[in-house]
Amino acid sequence: MHPPDAHDRFRPHAVRELAGMFDDVSPSYDLLNRLMSLGQDRAWRAALARAVPAEARLVLDLCTGGGASLSGLRRPGRLVLGMDASLGMLARAAAGHAGPGWAPRLACADAFHLPLRDAALDAVTLAFGMRNLRPRRAALAELARVIRPGGTLAVLEATAPAPGMLRPLHAFFLRRVVAALGRLSPDPSAYVYLGRSIFEFGSGDEFERDLLEAGFGRGASTRFLLGATRLWVTRRRAAAGETRFVPAGDVQNASGWGAGRREMPQAASGREGEWRLWSGAQALVSAALFIALAYGLWVFVNYQDQLPLEPWQRTGMGWLLAGGALVFGARALVLLVRFLGPPPRA
Repeated sequence: MHPPDAHDRFRPHAVRELAGMFDDVSPSYDLLNRLMSLGQDRAWRAALARAVPAEARLVLDLCTGGGASLSGLRRPGRLVLGMDASLGMLARAAAGHAGPGWAPRLACADAFHLPLRDAALDAVTLAFGMRNLRPRRAALAELARVIRPGGTLAVLEATAPAPGMLRPLHAFFLRRVVAALGRLSPDPSAYVYLGRSIFEFGSGDEFERDLLEAGFGRGASTRFLLGATRLWVTRRRAAAGETRFVPAGDVQNASGWGAGRREMPQAASGREGEWRLWSGAQALVSAALFIALAYGLWVFVNYQDQLPLEPWQRTGMGWLLAGGALVFGARALVLLVRFLGPPPRA
């Protein structure tokens, strides 16, 4: 049963309710994100950061939360802003960047009323926060107001299960696994909300239409984890009488939403090759161990009566083989997803 204010979180402009929810879950938020993304959230945020043109001088990370995306946006000569409605989350972001040297500028702000002048920003990034902004069209209109013509909007968001063979598994994960992991949080109802909000957000088609209506152009869309998460990169179109801002040397592919999976432009490096080779090797080793353990389990189940083992020994051996196969099968899947995804940011 949901707490009395659970439905209030879905109301339009429910800034106070959502800020309070994120205040409550802030201590465990990053850890649970890592678990629910199968350890891939850092690589996804790295792709988000690479989507921002290198020449962008003033960049806002909206719904910055604990600041997990901020360091990736750091560039010489760039000012990075982090804004969120949750003071608890901002406190964690400030603590994470409290050392000497570079630090972002943090502010508590309402995404529907940003404390910025018109056309002030070169780029905005937004990771796993767009689905919390209702009404979405009003939030996108505010972003279009503060982004200068030609500026970049990059949105990373979890999406609802798409039609296909994996739909039941994806739906089960959102409804059951996310809620179960949420029990590790001070507010388990927040993770029930999280799953419901992903279903409400949809697969992304409606979001793309909202982007176009808000004044953004057709952009590139990248899928991660078999489509469970997507990255959209687009530009704010110039209205009549406005001067379009296009950073020199920026070659971001923006040829259309429907062209399938697209990689963000990046320079090849020896380090990336080594990382991908190592990830692939680990995936192969884990897959081989999974196959060996699964075969061993099959042999054990079919011939256990011929083995000179006590009943408790047979039970233990069965559980050991089944558990090992499950662990190495899951590890092989995670490593395969990592191998096929973007490399982590150095």
